[in-house]
Amino acid sequence: MSLKLYRQKRNFKKTSEPAGKVKKSSSKKRLYIIQKHAASHLHYDFRLELDGVLKSWAVPKGPCLDPSVKRLAMHVEDHPLEYGNFEGIIPKGQYGGGTVMLWDKGEWVSEDADPLAAYKKGSMTFKLEGKKLKGLWKLIRIRSDPKSWLLFKINDKYAKPLAKFDVTLKKTKSVKSNRTMDQIAEGSHKVWNSSAKKTTSNLTNPDKILYPEDDISKSQIADYYAEVKDWILPYITKRPLSLLRCPDGYQKCFFQKNLQEKNATIFNDKSFVYIKNNQGLQALAQLAVLEIHIWGSPLRNIDKPDMIVFDLDPAEDVPWKKVVDAAFTVKEHLDDFGLKSFVKTTGGKGLHVVIPIKPLYDWDYVKTFAGTLVNFLVMSDPKKYVSKMTKNIRKGKIFLDYFRNIKGATSVSPYSTRARLHAPVSTPLHWDELTNNYKDTFFTVETVLKRLEKLKKDPWKDFFDLKQSLAIK
Repeated sequence: MSLKLYRQKRNFKKTSEPAGKVKKSSSKKRLYIIQKHAASHLHYDFRLELDGVLKSWAVPKGPCLDPSVKRLAMHVEDHPLEYGNFEGIIPKGQYGGGTVMLWDKGEWVSEDADPLAAYKKGSMTFKLEGKKLKGLWKLIRIRSDPKSWLLFKINDKYAKPLAKFDVTLKKTKSVKSNRTMDQIAEGSHKVWNSSAKKTTSNLTNPDKILYPEDDISKSQIADYYAEVKDWILPYITKRPLSLLRCPDGYQKCFFQKNLQEKNATIFNDKSFVYIKNNQGLQALAQLAVLEIHIWGSPLRNIDKPDMIVFDLDPAEDVPWKKVVDAAFTVKEHLDDFGLKSFVKTTGGKGLHVVIPIKPLYDWDYVKTFAGTLVNFLVMSDPKKYVSKMTKNIRKGKIFLDYFRNIKGATSVSPYSTRARLHAPVSTPLHWDELTNNYKDTFFTVETVLKRLEKLKKDPWKDFFDLKQSLAIK
């Protein structure tokens, strides 16, 4: 029960691998993971939580579901429990440098009365409850070499002959991100390095899982916002905000328009909060804010909006193609008014069409303008559109919500995460990126960073440069 050797092998000035702490667990179910690791040689790191750490074995050929096949497992240094969330790239030149995939994860239950005594004896029997490996397994130490163990499957309903099923060849993707090793290797935003360490050093409970199905932690959300700071800050700084906080995960959240906690970088007003810089953004991550909602007006001129938002919110039975068609219809009518519009995903099944305007008009004027266009569209095609929230009249229709354009109302910010399954992100798009395939425009914290790396031009590059008037010419 020591992380001394683990720490000795790593230079924490050059790698932000977690130094970690020994953490006792009273639960009979303990953490189990396998990380596929392409270091100097490809191998599988088999890890079991025991005595406050991850007991670890390097298995060169990986696990096998055939009980007749015994795989060599070389015992290596204990790892901290925090290591159980990692997937990405350890920089070259550092210990274990290479690509790491979270190949399997779950829990294990000892079949021995005293699992720690069984480990010390060198004979462990246990049940795995992972996403890929299940059922009874055995680890036995080879007496002639204390570091050499054998890992093998016990015959049960999960056992399969190797000739018919090699789990390492059949199951090749990450249980965390559904990526291959090559795809992870391309994901440079996941590299562990000293600059990343600075991101999450202003964080408490960094390993708190906020998206359990995808095993996304609080620190990963903080890292995401550190990566997209240049993209998101223009939309959220010095602008009234409402925050959706989810300290216990995305399924248990609450809105806040002001903070009780003292915070040097998040500022309170009576009916909203605001931030001024990247330190404020990181403070939002510290508070487990999973949705950042913005007003349509800047702080300097709170009674004069500088944008108008049309929220296209489809009923559950409306196909994506109709949502896309509706967005282009709104765009075409705005074009007729001489207004350039921008489009983004909401992180759900809807779209936002947004137009930047000169801050010349009060909220009532802006709401009237937006409502006039929406009501015209509803009258033009009442079978397709509805302008009221009433659920019993929304079946098969798209709710054209213009009520975002009221003082105090908000809409989700570009590049904000959403408190929904798979950690989706509200993502600005080029108009020509909108297709009839929903998957083409559904981005998450895992995939949007890769998109930004490849973008040659910001889809909303001109948003704050446009000074558009609502006067009809």
